[in-house]
Amino acid sequence: MPDLMMQLRDTVSDARGEFSARAMARECHDGRWEGWLEFVRADAATSVYATPIETHQRDRETMKRWASGLTRVYAEGALARARNAAGPPPARG
Repeated sequence: MPDLMMQLRDTVSDARGEFSARAMARECHDGRWEGWLEFVRADAATSVYATPIETHQRDRETMKRWASGLTRVYAEGALARARNAAGPPPARG
């Protein structure tokens, strides 16, 4: 089950609307973590767009550190990448 690493303070927007961004992660079978961003439309909480895997980190703490460094500019680029993705990244284990 994915873990919420961080909710970004600023919203981002594109032609589809305004989105709240959140950094998500999950532990892999080898103990490493993989992370991605999800975007939730402000006016439709069920509309979630997700990027492909954005990073791999050695443990939960380094994943949290990665998430804490995300900026609005990074999130804007990630929202563009999420346009082409078909939902949350598949489980890899």
